[in-house]
Amino acid sequence: MDNSKTTTQIKIDTHISEETLQIYKERYTLTLPWKYVGKMIHLIEMGDQDIGLIDISEGMYGDKSIHIDNFEVFDKSKGHGTASIQAVIEELKGNSLYLYATNTENKRFWERNGFLPMDDGTGTIIHCFTPSE
Repeated sequence: MDNSKTTTQIKIDTHISEETLQIYKERYTLTLPWKYVGKMIHLIEMGDQDIGLIDISEGMYGDKSIHIDNFEVFDKSKGHGTASIQAVIEELKGNSLYLYATNTENKRFWERNGFLPMDDGTGTIIHCFTPSE
């Protein structure tokens, strides 16, 4: 993924190795349980600065659906999360994006970025961003 339409260049196309994931986990004391299970974890870059990681799965909820398994920025409260998610939305235009928010702060973040809570069919709340066409 490469989003050149944002004011600040956000690049989300670098797949990282298990070894690189471990380096980031230690360097930034990441809070999510990042596991490398043969998945493609993407490094999020702004200019020449590494700002976060995102792990996505395709097709979990049908064609044109993307599930955000994990998302974490290294430096919180600097706008990097919002900029990154807006770049993801732009890059994956036409797809519905889904995720499970883990706490109240996360829920507010996702809802501010256009993700709406809905029942996933099992009584559990999932957040969904549906593109407007």
